[in-house]
Amino acid sequence: MPKRAFTLIELLIVVAIIAILAAIAVPNFLTAQIRAKIARVESDFHTFFLAVESYRIDNNLGKLTDLEAALHFHTANQHSRLTTPVAYMSHQLVDPFARYPEPVYDCGSGVTNWANYMFGLYHFEPLGNSIYGWPPAGTQLAVKMMRAGRQYMTLSIAPDRRLDAACGIYYDISNGIMSYGDLMAWGPM
Repeated sequence: MPKRAFTLIELLIVVAIIAILAAIAVPNFLTAQIRAKIARVESDFHTFFLAVESYRIDNNLGKLTDLEAALHFHTANQHSRLTTPVAYMSHQLVDPFARYPEPVYDCGSGVTNWANYMFGLYHFEPLGNSIYGWPPAGTQLAVKMMRAGRQYMTLSIAPDRRLDAACGIYYDISNGIMSYGDLMAWGPM
């Protein structure tokens, strides 16, 4: 009685079918992963602004410059006052798109280290018909947000992993999941 087994052609067909299914599934998985990171950043923006405004009210800080000084923003432990001794946030926020210590390209100045600047507090103030602070004076979106009552902003480097906001490039998912630009939020929300 002869032994029954799969032929080489049958095995190759099965391997080809598995490869085709994998080629379809992997890009969909990567897209879902990026969308999940974007949703996380947007949730963290809300958490961050809620913590900043709670701290601001509890400590009776009116000016944004006082708030920035009190919170020690733009330093290595910029969120420490929001996490201890009173927990306005449960943990320090980290940009899910950053890969520390890998450098990030900054369209304004070349290469920069993005490790400690996730959800930094960038303010702007009236200065004639323009603004002072960050983003750079004269940025149309910053002027528009200031007129709408927004006082400060924060950002994430988004899927392209480039610091593009200094050049006025803002992420919009309608341009494609991997389009250039930074995810930004403007406060108070």
